[in-house]
Amino acid sequence: MRFLFLFLLLPAAWCQVATFGVKGGVPFGQPADDFGHLKIGSEHWTVGPTVEFHLPARFSLELGALYSGYNTSYETDISILSPVILPDFRLVGHGDTRAWDFPAAIKYRFRPEGFTPFVLAGVNYRRESTDVRVTCVTGDGGSCGANITYLAGYSTSQDRIGPTFGGGLEWRFGRLRAAPEFRYTHLNRSGANQYSLLFGLSF
Repeated sequence: MRFLFLFLLLPAAWCQVATFGVKGGVPFGQPADDFGHLKIGSEHWTVGPTVEFHLPARFSLELGALYSGYNTSYETDISILSPVILPDFRLVGHGDTRAWDFPAAIKYRFRPEGFTPFVLAGVNYRRESTDVRVTCVTGDGGSCGANITYLAGYSTSQDRIGPTFGGGLEWRFGRLRAAPEFRYTHLNRSGANQYSLLFGLSF
């Protein structure tokens, strides 16, 4: 009977230790390296699940998996020197990138309950996968020919990692927690400052 009683208490104890939720928002900053010829378009949103493990002294460990996406495109003109008049060619590249951010941060609340500010600091690991397509068109927008119109199609992936910092406000409605926050992340490349306005719900 004692073991059955302890087994029935486990879910309640787990709810006191961990809270689960979802977080979404708007990322700012440059999602990819800009070499001067790239046109970068972001989907301007990110969303994903979170879990928070509550520690003593108003500290907690927050883990998340946030999805976002962006696309890149570029154009390069190519001229061919020939005694015969040939049209100028233009290479057009397009990439669709899907990114998953996995932040792990220590959070500190300044008050134990009610309406309370908080700060957090940790590390963010990002996994990016990109589908790339390169095509060829003539200067007037026509095809370069059936044999060379489609030049390349391939997929790439890369990993990025860097520190993340943030802060916000949290308030409770019973077991529900609502928390808008501002977060800064710097990934391991030049010009990789990422800013995000996020809103989280957890219970």
